[in-house]
Amino acid sequence: MASFDTKQHVNFPTHIHGHWLDILITRSSCKNIQTPTVADDLSDHNTVIADLKVPIGPGVSKHNVFYRAIHSINIVSFMTDIITSDLVTHPKEHVSDLYKQYRQIPKTLLDKHAPIKSKSVSQKPPALG
Repeated sequence: MASFDTKQHVNFPTHIHGHWLDILITRSSCKNIQTPTVADDLSDHNTVIADLKVPIGPGVSKHNVFYRAIHSINIVSFMTDIITSDLVTHPKEHVSDLYKQYRQIPKTLLDKHAPIKSKSVSQKPPALG
């Protein structure tokens, strides 16, 4: 256990024949566990009870994420719009104009078929040590 920098908190036998069946292991640096105790015998081994001191951290933070529901696009309708778009039917001849078409038309079609949506998500709190 020392090589993994861990500590075994149960320092008493938990089985009626003096064996250890129940253990409680944490990192050695963990200060969140008070000395475990044993409850009444429920079977041939005791129940280990430990109080955890869990610090109350800052409130859960929320932030907005933006996404497109690409999976819900009607593929046939989307393909029809691509095929009938100016990009296919009337492509520009000058390279800079064609570049603008390639930037604008697919975005316009995505906005039509899978508009940008937002939702508020909670930030996962950090793990306790």
